[in-house]
Amino acid sequence: MFLFSVWLLGCLAEASSYVMVARDAHRFWPLVQWLEARPNQVGPVTVLPNLKMVLFPEFRNPKHVLPLLQKMPGVVTLEPNHFRYWRIKPSRLTTVDGLVVTWSAEDFGGGTILPFNLFRKKEVDFKASFHEGDVSSALRAIRADWVWSKGYQGQNVRVLVLDTGIDRDHPALSPNIEKIRNFVMDQQQPYAEFDHHGHGTHVAGIIGGRPWKGYSIGVAPRVRLLVGRVCGTDGCSLHSLLSALEWAIAEKVDIINMSYGTPTASVSEEMALKEAYQHGITLVALAGNEGDSELNYPAAYKEVIAVGAIDEHEERANFSNWGSQLDLVAPGVNIWSAVPQGMGREAEVMVRIEAWSDHPEEAKTTVKHVAASTFLGTPKLDLPVEGGVVFAGLGRPQDFREDLEVRGQVVLVDRGEIFFYEKAEAAMERGAIALVVVNDSDRLFSGALTRDGSVLPIPVTMIRNSDGRWLKELLQKGYRITMSVRTFAGDYAGMSGTSMATPFVTGVIALLKSAKPQLTPAEIRNVLKRSARPLNKVADPYEVGAGLVDAASAFCVILASSCP
Repeated sequence: MFLFSVWLLGCLAEASSYVMVARDAHRFWPLVQWLEARPNQVGPVTVLPNLKMVLFPEFRNPKHVLPLLQKMPGVVTLEPNHFRYWRIKPSRLTTVDGLVVTWSAEDFGGGTILPFNLFRKKEVDFKASFHEGDVSSALRAIRADWVWSKGYQGQNVRVLVLDTGIDRDHPALSPNIEKIRNFVMDQQQPYAEFDHHGHGTHVAGIIGGRPWKGYSIGVAPRVRLLVGRVCGTDGCSLHSLLSALEWAIAEKVDIINMSYGTPTASVSEEMALKEAYQHGITLVALAGNEGDSELNYPAAYKEVIAVGAIDEHEERANFSNWGSQLDLVAPGVNIWSAVPQGMGREAEVMVRIEAWSDHPEEAKTTVKHVAASTFLGTPKLDLPVEGGVVFAGLGRPQDFREDLEVRGQVVLVDRGEIFFYEKAEAAMERGAIALVVVNDSDRLFSGALTRDGSVLPIPVTMIRNSDGRWLKELLQKGYRITMSVRTFAGDYAGMSGTSMATPFVTGVIALLKSAKPQLTPAEIRNVLKRSARPLNKVADPYEVGAGLVDAASAFCVILASSCP
């Protein structure tokens, strides 16, 4: 029985690159020999023996050879070499209260890989919750630190990250990187596996990033990382993904993290993942970021642990896909992790306050550092800009009165009513050198200023509500305030999506495997779901699966001990 259709053959006749899957080993190798004996007709072939698949990078005579392959015993299916695209499509961006908050991927039968910072109004800045020598609120929510206290941090566990590559020299990751390999056919610089997008480095940091300045960012900071770059500028091809899964089986990895997805199933992808599962590899994938009630693939395959995202209020993140196949959830909003060095953005804000007085000797001057965050779309400044501070209400055009001296000044505005970039445009029209937004709470967060990824001419930063109220009161009292603003490159950034939730679960599995290496993929899934913490705020259980992944409870289940 052959799994062909008229439609599929029609597609293949036009395709120059596709995959052949054979039924069994004793028919597979004769097929390979037949193909290799006809290089002028089929072109070069790549054989994946563990998966019993053949990749055709460039089929030279499809109209003649396809009918012959169709008749051959042992052929299960032929599939075009689909791509998963993750380029930004501006028309699908949405906004909430001033920021571009939802970045969707273009969909050409492809999936979703979220770039930086997908945020809602009420989201917390996990970076701000750090304390010296402490862990983030996201790590604390899944109780990873309790497992560390028992001596298990993922040691001797090998995790393969299939993504956009990695910054192999990042200080938080380089000690844990065992092997890296490029499965994308390009010639990028500075090396083939480098992560120009930032997504793969961020995901790897959540799984196994080492502590940074005393702050823990990785769930399993002693895990061994293998990285397969499967997504390039043209997207994530089926050829790349299948080649990487073949490598995973050959390397005998313990876990594969797949923070990518597509609404469309693939016979060859499903068979490859089933083969990896049968080799004892635990598979973890994102549920998807469309807010739909159907999961993306590969998460929807039965061998894969499907992970959704929650926010800091323990509610399903508005972008997280859900459904009956969802296994569990993890933090996925504004997660602080590594990015390629220099790709992140950070802010430094200093204020100088001078009290007016008729007697200069009585004048008081105060200099204070004010906590601040900044956004993608703000420039990198080698030197700070400095100017007097003026308050312009909500930053609407009508708030910039004729008598308000703005040129050469730093404009302070409240959050609300219009988008941040509109506030910045209004300030720039009057000659402002920087915009500082006062948040409506004492939380700080990041986001994206522009729809198209462009960079504004002036820096835009955010300060806490309490600091903003203090500065506005001083301005009303007649104090003169000078502000220095610098936005600079950083090595860490916040991102959101089920892409970020998935590596939390992968990291927890690494903790469990470091304590009990013999755990099978089926046992791991059962333990995670049994030990997950129910989320009482969520009415529909399909929204969050079994609940929030709980490293401490899962650890207690596998060791049959009492939980904290």
